[in-house]
Amino acid sequence: MNIRKELLKNNVILLSFSDADYKKGSMGILKNFSGQKAIYVSLAVSFPSIDTKLKKNGINTEKMHFIDVASGKVKDQKGARCYHLSSASALTELSIVIGDLLKEGYTYLVFDSVTNLMIYNNPSRTKKFVIDIVKKMRSAKTKGIYFALRSNVTENIIKAVGAFVDKSIQIKLK
Repeated sequence: MNIRKELLKNNVILLSFSDADYKKGSMGILKNFSGQKAIYVSLAVSFPSIDTKLKKNGINTEKMHFIDVASGKVKDQKGARCYHLSSASALTELSIVIGDLLKEGYTYLVFDSVTNLMIYNNPSRTKKFVIDIVKKMRSAKTKGIYFALRSNVTENIIKAVGAFVDKSIQIKLK
């Protein structure tokens, strides 16, 4: 699927995957952003791991800026291509960093994954955070993608987030 083409018609998209389709599907989606000025928010995989994985899959990450929430608070690396944040429950900190980066003119923001926020935050707080980030993306004219893992537990948050994005797509690989 050509997500960049979908983003021409829609500003913010929610892509939901089954657990079995997530790894292959998300890498296929991320190939659309190879070499693009993008922000990648990772809640489950550390910056060195995701950067290596993307490169191994032929994705040029040179213009990407990463927000690493997975590895916990590490010394800030402002000169590097990554901010390390304390935890996925620090939504105010995450919102501020995303807002600051959006002011730098990034074309895309990829949020991996909105359903991981549910581990650290209640549904109401997660929903408010997602709405805040969607507003910031629209204000900055940055196209956005939220990844989500489909399960019985995450069904309600996917529906809630789906109400605030322009398009919600279930990714099913054959």
